[in-house]
This record gives sequence, structure tokens and C-alpha cells, in this order.
Amino acid sequence: MPQTEIFERIKRCIIDRLEMNVNIADFTDDMPLFAPLQAGGMDLDSLASIEIVVGLSKEFRLQLDDVPREAFQSVRSLGLFIAGQLPPVAVLQAELA
Repeated sequence: MPQTEIFERIKRCIIDRLEMNVNIADFTDDMPLFAPLQAGGMDLDSLASIEIVVGLSKEFRLQLDDVPREAFQSVRSLGLFIAGQLPPVAVLQAELA
């Protein structure tokens, strides 16, 4: 599965799960998820991380029991983590399509 597709699915999942009033076009891949709004971040909290993990588990049909804290820095870092959890066959099939 291409990284851009993974990133877009993560953004949509975060917006939907947290019921955020955010335009997906304004949600960049490198925007800090837990930094304050004043610092250009999304200003999320620890409860949001739980919702995100539940949502991503469903979205990508993965068992995400132990997501490292570093993966929550941005959509890009979450996407790279998710890509590493996807079965290689799924990634290859999506890239060939």
C-alpha cells in the first residue's frame, strides 16, 4: 500500500474518531499530534491516543497492542509504523494495482 494512502487513511481516521472539525487538506503529514496549537500541533491528549489506536486497529485490521510513543509524533511517524505492521503481501498487491 503506498505511503500516501496510509497517511490519508490515518488522517481520516483521526478526524473521524476524535470528531474533529479539521479540513483534511490542512492536516499535514508532519504536523505534531500532541504539540499545542500555538506551536503548530494538533493539541491531542493521552485519551486521544487510545482512540487513535482503536481506530487504526479497525481501519487497517491490525492488532496494535504496543505502539511506541515515538510513533505518535506525527501522521508520518504513525504511517511508517503502520506500514511496518502490514503483511508484505498486502503492501505488494496495493503497489501493483
